[in-house]
Amino acid sequence: RMQRCALPEILHTPLEEVVLQLVALRLGEPQAVLASALSKPPPEAVEEAILTLRAMGALDGPTGDGMPCLSPLGRFLAILPLSPMSGKMLLYGAKLGVLKPVAAVVALLNLRTPFVQTIDKDQRGKQADGSNQRTSESERRLLVGETPSDHL
Repeated sequence: RMQRCALPEILHTPLEEVVLQLVALRLGEPQAVLASALSKPPPEAVEEAILTLRAMGALDGPTGDGMPCLSPLGRFLAILPLSPMSGKMLLYGAKLGVLKPVAAVVALLNLRTPFVQTIDKDQRGKQADGSNQRTSESERRLLVGETPSDHL
């Protein structure tokens, strides 16, 4: 049985990219802006996103108005249409001259598994957490047969 309303995206996704965009656009302190959202993310999640961005070097200390500011790395990451961690991997891969292999790794890390079905008409594949996603071992077996392969 489907839920009446889907869970808002902001409540189940990492907030690093959102916080980075808020700081880049200078819309206000991230905690205050996200606290005024219709579906408020937990304050701990916002704080964790800020700490993660600081740890990866995307945010510098607060400015005179108390807001964090973007580091040079953060300015580049805010431009890229990727998660900040993926963007940092690509930037460092380009800087170190290994962009092609790093781009392949970033692409693979951002793919969903092809063996997960989001629409399950019967309840046989329902997982313990109640979600309708299921790993389809039968579909994988159709592709690889009985070999011990982990490749498509």
